[in-house]
Amino acid sequence: MLITTEKKWIVIIVGLAVWSNFLSVLPPASRAQNLPPLSTQAQSVYQAQPVLPPITYESLLRITRDQPIMDALQLLPGTPQESILRHILKRRVRVVFKDLTSLNKQLRDYDALSWLGPDGSLMVYINQKHRTAPPQALAALIAHEVIHDDPHNSLQEEITGWQIEAAVWRRMLTQYPALQGIAPEAYPLVDRLNRLAQEQHQGTLEQFVRNNPGYQGLPEVSPGFAPIAVSNPSGPLPMPKSENQ
Repeated sequence: MLITTEKKWIVIIVGLAVWSNFLSVLPPASRAQNLPPLSTQAQSVYQAQPVLPPITYESLLRITRDQPIMDALQLLPGTPQESILRHILKRRVRVVFKDLTSLNKQLRDYDALSWLGPDGSLMVYINQKHRTAPPQALAALIAHEVIHDDPHNSLQEEITGWQIEAAVWRRMLTQYPALQGIAPEAYPLVDRLNRLAQEQHQGTLEQFVRNNPGYQGLPEVSPGFAPIAVSNPSGPLPMPKSENQ
């Protein structure tokens, strides 16, 4: 959802508090070995670059000084999700934890949001309640947020963001099997991601997003985001290509 403040900053809200009743505890969906494919459009959000510098610790410091976020970003180099990190670096996104109520009391239960400044600068704020969440979960949430990098939003943009978030989380569950043993309600962000992964596995994630009351009234498309389709829900799940391939 887009909200324009008096300072003409654009807020794109993810994790609406009104969804809290929807996010019931479900078992990790990654236990199913057959994962659905991500749409071609979702894959194209993070495109490979012809020549890329190495990702260093110093380059990550341009993104954040919050250690849990740094830990999340350090999971990405050398994986299919590296292109997400490349996009963040190219776009010069800053990612930090924040008490969202300092922006607006109504944001208390939101998971994350993006602020787009008049100069085009992009800041991703993650609710500070997720500071102790597993870094793999933070990486999935960040992957969604950083696609919101202009003043426009749409249902297709949100659908793409949620598909990417669920896909990254499912890859993390496969790469780090210990995540599957996290107890329900241990981390609100993990409970949310498990629900999204389950919806994606069942092929119902798009409708899940469309049912979000906070997205009612959004246009169907926005620049760069045309209608997408997730097909063959029992097939393998391709991810955005790593730019170092």
